[in-house]
Amino acid sequence: MKPLSLYLHFPFCRRKCSYCDFNSHVPQEGEQEAYLVALRREIEARAPRARGHMVETVYLGGGTPTVYAVEQLAEVLNFLRLHFAFRKNGLEARPTGTEGERSLEITCEANPGTVDAAYLRALREAGVNRLSLGVQSFRDDELRLLGRVHSAEEASQAARAAREAGFGNLSLDLIAGLPGQTGVAWEESLRQALALAPEHLSCYGLSLPPGTPLAAAVERGELTPLDEDTSAALWVRTHGVLTGAAYDHYEVSNFARPGYPCRHNLTYWHNGEYLGFGVSAASYCEGCRSVNVAEVNEYTRRTAAGESVVAESECLPPSARLGETMMLALRLAEGADLAALRSTFGDVEMARLEPRAQEMQEAGLLEISDNRWRPTLRGMMLNNRLAGAFV
Repeated sequence: MKPLSLYLHFPFCRRKCSYCDFNSHVPQEGEQEAYLVALRREIEARAPRARGHMVETVYLGGGTPTVYAVEQLAEVLNFLRLHFAFRKNGLEARPTGTEGERSLEITCEANPGTVDAAYLRALREAGVNRLSLGVQSFRDDELRLLGRVHSAEEASQAARAAREAGFGNLSLDLIAGLPGQTGVAWEESLRQALALAPEHLSCYGLSLPPGTPLAAAVERGELTPLDEDTSAALWVRTHGVLTGAAYDHYEVSNFARPGYPCRHNLTYWHNGEYLGFGVSAASYCEGCRSVNVAEVNEYTRRTAAGESVVAESECLPPSARLGETMMLALRLAEGADLAALRSTFGDVEMARLEPRAQEMQEAGLLEISDNRWRPTLRGMMLNNRLAGAFV
């Protein structure tokens, strides 16, 4: 059976963060319950598309899935099990390369301010075996700037509670490049994260999307964003600290202990097949991409009426699929497997990309061998330039 990943989007938060432009908001009364009904309807309607597929990973993201009662999330997971063929769910999340590689990975995102020990125990019992905590910073002044609902100590408490609940695969999210942030302050957050010994760390550079409160504060001159050189220096510092602590820098913004990359996200970066459920969720199957409607009310209306929730879709020609596959593969330290690409897309299409690869090699962004094209460290740091050359 063909491998498949499932993503479920929960668009609700306790409070909207100052930097966030994701599809999320504070729910109105009754909105969360109505959304769950709509989500089940979409799952039921689209499940036949997954015949012949085996679900390898499930990811509950948002928003903040953990604003829901843990019993509600457990019910959603059980509903998925009724409608899809699942890999065996291993009791522990073992490293890639062991038996755990063939077991089901189920990730749930969580805000440290929305979970406690009892919640996390119940989440683990529901079958979730990978927890992704949105810490963002271990400095209270930075958390206030970001509009987070938790403190640094609450983030540490949540990580420790996750261990006590039986999570053997813990990921922490951090954000670098805040206005005024120094290298010392950023490294302080990294060191505190390492003290919690997570299996995985995601370290994203801050973006300032128009319309967010943080972007508005910058536009008014109340905050000064970091310049490109300082942001690049933070990225290099992150690489040095985390690889020095024996984490693999396996993707532009992601680090993992050996054997613990996020398998769900690897589906995206390997251009594998996935189905997304909920508002704004994206899907990719059989060379076709689609994105769901963004508005919760429209989403619930369409599911109730038995209408498609897809807002946009396109089926890509082979040349476009090859370009996207290359763009995604070059986010990974392992790079692009040339033999696999030739098998899928043919020698002629691959030959068309060779001059671009040579150009990127000359620019110091790409390492070329007989079997792989791998980004250099500089190529990972300047990944938009590298990946964009192949689209």
